[in-house]
Amino acid sequence: MINPVNLIKLDDIRDSSGKTFHIGQLPDYYQEDYDLANPKDFERYIKDVKSEVRGSFEYREMVKYLREYCGMDRSGLNPDITNNDSKRVKIEIHHTPFVLEDIVRIVYEKRLANHEDLSVEMVAKEVMACHYRCIIGLYPLTATEHELVHNGYLFIPPSKVFGRYDLFMQEYAPYIDPADKETIEEIEGHEKSFNPEEQNMLLSQSNIYLDPEGAYQVPQLDKFSQSISNRIDMIKDNMYALPTMQEAQQLPVHKQDIEAITFLDDSSSD
Repeated sequence: MINPVNLIKLDDIRDSSGKTFHIGQLPDYYQEDYDLANPKDFERYIKDVKSEVRGSFEYREMVKYLREYCGMDRSGLNPDITNNDSKRVKIEIHHTPFVLEDIVRIVYEKRLANHEDLSVEMVAKEVMACHYRCIIGLYPLTATEHELVHNGYLFIPPSKVFGRYDLFMQEYAPYIDPADKETIEEIEGHEKSFNPEEQNMLLSQSNIYLDPEGAYQVPQLDKFSQSISNRIDMIKDNMYALPTMQEAQQLPVHKQDIEAITFLDDSSSD
């Protein structure tokens, strides 16, 4: 903690003119270094850029605007599910067909090729600029749907997304991996044969009813008591058990006469 008594007063660092302040030597600005040639460091770098994007004021304001004015306060797959009535329902913004990590990597490749600043803040700034230019595909999903999409269970038709991701592809085409371009073509081709009704079956409510009749009955008390009694008798027959008081009285008693010990007087015999 810093004691306010020890705070430096402005009069102590003001020069004679009263217009210049001398605060001495400032410490060097700390900037985390990344070895981008190291795969582990590069993954950490990409993760930090994503965190910078999601945690930025611009991203939060964009999400707020999309929810208030663009209908992203409800699920795109199930419009009846919304967080207007209950804040316990969480609606998340999904990046598609390019996920956020793809976008960050592409922007990084572009800035690397053009010898631009590769700092986390500047890469994140350009990523956010792409968002504000509406060239990034976005789609609202519930938390459960979002997880199902990332796990490969749900498909989002690219024609239904918000944002012109095709313009992003045109502008950043030289920096997009050929494998990613093929994946986009497969996604767009899959939409032509996509049947949303089959996918809706995965999300539809399926009630399971149990009919206990004939499957289980509560045992009657007398039968239950007899069953327990039989079980106790079985245990007694197979294991040692202390007899009850009544059983102890019925046990046979084996008595054996023992001859008393007698002592002879030696003085009576010659």
